[in-house]
Amino acid sequence: MDPRTGRTTAIAAGVILLTALTAGCVVTSVRSAGDDSSITGPEWKTTARRGAGAATAAAPAQLTGVAVEDHERYDRVVFTFDGERPGYRVGYGSPAGQAGDPRLVVTLSNTESRSERRLEPHLPTVRGVHQLPAAAGVVDTVVTLDAGTGSDRVSFRVGLSVGQFYVDLPHADEKP
Repeated sequence: MDPRTGRTTAIAAGVILLTALTAGCVVTSVRSAGDDSSITGPEWKTTARRGAGAATAAAPAQLTGVAVEDHERYDRVVFTFDGERPGYRVGYGSPAGQAGDPRLVVTLSNTESRSERRLEPHLPTVRGVHQLPAAAGVVDTVVTLDAGTGSDRVSFRVGLSVGQFYVDLPHADEKP
């Protein structure tokens, strides 16, 4: 075999493999006119955020963990899951069956979790996290914020990565 033929074949195989690997890999951003409830990413707001997930009632996401991270300018609440991404709503209010002052409530839909989790990280913004057990495929998590933030509503942003959903809350001395 001529060495040039082997090299040409290897290059052609590489191009075909690269084409196959990138086929269908498109990043899109969807935003409805006048409806910012589905915005995720770098926007810091106090209004509720929503996002449809790929998980379904027949194939729910499995919530495997909740953690809180302290970053230089914000605290991050991280939800890890197996399976498809659950739907979500993040906003201020009180979860069903809980009275009291409004808190930041993270609701994950089409999600299973048999456990109840309580975290008390005492970070600059996040003071506590209480994840309730799933009920009818919905998991509510209440995030208690530092009373010294100067407001009952701290701005937040949400984001997604593979197997994770997160909520960032800025420290009191930061202006998002």
